[in-house]
Amino acid sequence: MPTTAAAQPHKAAHHRHVRCKLCAAPQNCLIGRLPVEHRARLAPHIREVAFQKDECLLTEGVVSDVIRIIKRGTAMTTRLGPDRQEHPIALLGRGSLMGKFGLFDQAPQLGVTSVSAGRLCELRIDDLQKTRAMDPAFMHSLHTAMVRAFGHLADWSQVVQLRGLPRQLMATLLLLCQEQGNAVIQLPSRAALANLLSTTRGSITRSLHQLAELGVLRCIDRGHCEVLKLELSCIDAVDENV
Repeated sequence: MPTTAAAQPHKAAHHRHVRCKLCAAPQNCLIGRLPVEHRARLAPHIREVAFQKDECLLTEGVVSDVIRIIKRGTAMTTRLGPDRQEHPIALLGRGSLMGKFGLFDQAPQLGVTSVSAGRLCELRIDDLQKTRAMDPAFMHSLHTAMVRAFGHLADWSQVVQLRGLPRQLMATLLLLCQEQGNAVIQLPSRAALANLLSTTRGSITRSLHQLAELGVLRCIDRGHCEVLKLELSCIDAVDENV
């Protein structure tokens, strides 16, 4: 099962089972949802890997020989268009699973590129097969991850259906809260947000200020903000003409 050098994040020191025990989001993780004895069996084969901004984490059309789970940081899923350019689809956060179709010797239909620095957990597919870890408990957790991934893509597809950039940006921030598990979120770059929402960096900056003036957002610094209203209904309060 080939992979490309560009799809390999920088390697970090192994922290294995101890890190799994201390993980803040086990229920978002394919491995974290497994029974304790199952996690212990897999622990020697899991490694934690650091990645930098703008790294390719998964290559569209190339069968992956590893599965990767984002532990911290944000990434962008992309799809090659008819123009052979990569077009943004959605943002990914903690617990997002990459390379899962490699378990079935199938190529992914989306690519993934990091939009911030972060860390991920990595497990080779041949190690899963050698340890016979793909039992009913593992497959149930995998199927849960797949179902959630389909729902995740559906949520992001609805963002562009909203009228007005401020509403689209507010919906994006709410989804980032879910991805990062916190009301205080690390923002992707203005360029990444503009690319996702088909607008300009200046328009993103203006819309962030407008949302802050409306009291639904608090700008902490250029890279972080706090979403003050976490209900989806708050989007309705955002005037599409602001």
